[in-house]
Amino acid sequence: MAVTASVPGRIFVGGDHATLLGGPRIASALDLRLRVTVSERDDDTVLVRGPLGRQDTTLESLFGPTDSNAVLTVSKSGRSLPVYTLLRRILSAVGRTGPDELPGFSVEIDVDDEFPMGVGLGSSTATTVALTAALTEAFGEARPDSELVDLVTAIEDELYADAVPIDPAVIVSGGLVLGESTVTERATNELPVLVATTETRPSRTEIRRQVERRRSITGPRYDEVRKTSDATTDQLWTRITDADYAEMRELITFYGELLDALGFASWPLPELRAANPVQQTHDLGVKQSDFGRRAALVTFPDERSDTAELERVLGRTAQHVVSTTTTARGLEYDT
Repeated sequence: MAVTASVPGRIFVGGDHATLLGGPRIASALDLRLRVTVSERDDDTVLVRGPLGRQDTTLESLFGPTDSNAVLTVSKSGRSLPVYTLLRRILSAVGRTGPDELPGFSVEIDVDDEFPMGVGLGSSTATTVALTAALTEAFGEARPDSELVDLVTAIEDELYADAVPIDPAVIVSGGLVLGESTVTERATNELPVLVATTETRPSRTEIRRQVERRRSITGPRYDEVRKTSDATTDQLWTRITDADYAEMRELITFYGELLDALGFASWPLPELRAANPVQQTHDLGVKQSDFGRRAALVTFPDERSDTAELERVLGRTAQHVVSTTTTARGLEYDT
């Protein structure tokens, strides 16, 4: 028997740094898919293959100490998953805790050609969600969406100590989600989105360290800008639900300026200012992130927009351009 779980990628539309600071953030599913297929084998081999790496072992080693530190690369920037630790944790959730309790199996990870692996679009969480869904379906019982979100959040918290519930929530459910400490609201209206993003990404530990450094440098100004950023994210959610595209673009650009005020400037912004594309097109929102290592540029084209020209503008500034439509299409099974 083979089970395939297919999930969308995700990007933060607003409140990017709020995942570390406790404020509101808006995440959107991307209509680009990552798929995990789990297949039973007729031997005791456990094989995991993905677009950027491969690991194989035996059932006995999987549940023993031998491969406890094995990792699988899941991003072009080098981000990796502790693959066998992850497999054991998921299997334990369905009561499979030893080599005699399940057959050997293969895991195949596949992504759409355009899926921007490892550029902050949730590819590692998407892998964890799809793997959890497929394994629980193949060797236990499929989990309802809400339980799957809670399970993935708990697993990621064990692995990384800073899990963000909104990540698995938007990947499982699709659409747009507004989240605070837990997911609070969801919108499924279709919105055309263009996203461009740079290639590399620092670790969460590095981001947190930089956040605290900026806080110490800017003092009270930091908290003032953070409050404004949180209010902007709330306003952006209102404009999204009202489908007010023009105001959405202005708020996303303003959000980028707020981060810039705190010294969180990212690489594309000076080039964008020099080229003046925001004023030229009136369609481009700039959202900075990760201290010069990564940035996202978001636009909501309408019927008057020249989408091809927008893609050229974004393509000159970042290495990936994603055209997508935000829908309610989240987790899907094929058994």
